[in-house]
Amino acid sequence: MGVDLQVNGQLGIGFDDPNLTAEQTRTTFRACLEHCDGFVATIVTAAPETLVRNLRMVGRITAEPEFIGRVHGLHLEGPFLSAARGAVGAHEPAWIQPPTVGAWRWLFDAAEGRIRILTIAADVPGAADVCAAAVDDGVIVGLGHHLATVDDLARLADAGATLLTHLGNGLPLELHRHHNPLLAALASRGLDPTIIADGHHLPPHVIRLIVDHFGPQRVTVISDAANLAGLPPGRYRHRDGWVSLEPDGKLWDPAGGWLAGASRN
Repeated sequence: MGVDLQVNGQLGIGFDDPNLTAEQTRTTFRACLEHCDGFVATIVTAAPETLVRNLRMVGRITAEPEFIGRVHGLHLEGPFLSAARGAVGAHEPAWIQPPTVGAWRWLFDAAEGRIRILTIAADVPGAADVCAAAVDDGVIVGLGHHLATVDDLARLADAGATLLTHLGNGLPLELHRHHNPLLAALASRGLDPTIIADGHHLPPHVIRLIVDHFGPQRVTVISDAANLAGLPPGRYRHRDGWVSLEPDGKLWDPAGGWLAGASRN
């Protein structure tokens, strides 16, 4: 089944939940492991106090004997992302932070060194410095949720970034015909994509384009399973609004038009 690099939660429990408990975390880990050989627990942009609390708690549980070798640390997606409309995706704009080495060190220390992957926007000031610091800490850096140019991606690749996080998503619905993050990614060197192949995040022809362009050995399929993965269709509370889980598995905000992660576990 493989190792999933991006799992945000399952069955109504998210690893970014400010009220998350240790036992909920263990229960969710066990549920996730029914569908994969292993995974990286992903914590997305949240209030600073929630990030610190959950990075420490979830990180410590990954190191418990039951989960060693199966839950492979943490993937921190945010808070160093672009707050631009479209690029921010389902992340809460109010909790986006400018990337600084000090802020990175604070979060990495809160996780007690258990962050394995960091996703950061390539086009925000300070991103290259944080990328270099994270790489020095042994962390894999992915780029996403941005409006990055070819030069932005090259600068971050030079700083040690190696991944393009869920390529083709975390983008505005309308882009410049030539100067846009998707074409910049296709023109990049030294960056390998992850993709969400759930039938909703990318159409088949885009998946085929990405795989043909990069080669299948360089493309990693992720679930991006949301906290609502595994639940029945319906309308669910999401932060201060509502999202809809459709019968076909599409998880989205009908008011904003954006996807809210994947519902397949």
